[in-house]
Amino acid sequence: IWYIIDFINECLVKFRVRDNSITAKVNADQFHFKYDLKKNKIKNFINNKKVYIWGTGTLARVVVKNLKKNDLFKNVIGFIDGTLNTYICKRFCGLKVYPKQVLLTNKINVLVAAEPAIIPCIKFFKLLNYNLGKDYYIF
Repeated sequence: IWYIIDFINECLVKFRVRDNSITAKVNADQFHFKYDLKKNKIKNFINNKKVYIWGTGTLARVVVKNLKKNDLFKNVIGFIDGTLNTYICKRFCGLKVYPKQVLLTNKINVLVAAEPAIIPCIKFFKLLNYNLGKDYYIF
């Protein structure tokens, strides 16, 4: 039996994480608490700047919810998904999702909201000569 794997250039789902997943429920409470601890630093990092949020999971949703409460979401111009290699039709929380390569041509600040991706993000930012706290902030 032979199987052919192909690519569908169409948005089939809006979210990767189900709202009722165990990870979503447990982590969301922890992430809200973590946001409260870091909210002043996040506000200072985002205030009056255009930023991408790196991540499209539960943590990113919590960050978006809190940014909206504090009138900071208006500064977010999109999301970055480090697993994407090309530009495809994908949206998250109403904004377009880009592959990390978008940062190669546009030096825009990034708020990292993806716990599993922290180390790969740091390595990628070093290649771009991004500075922690100035060009990117890890939630």
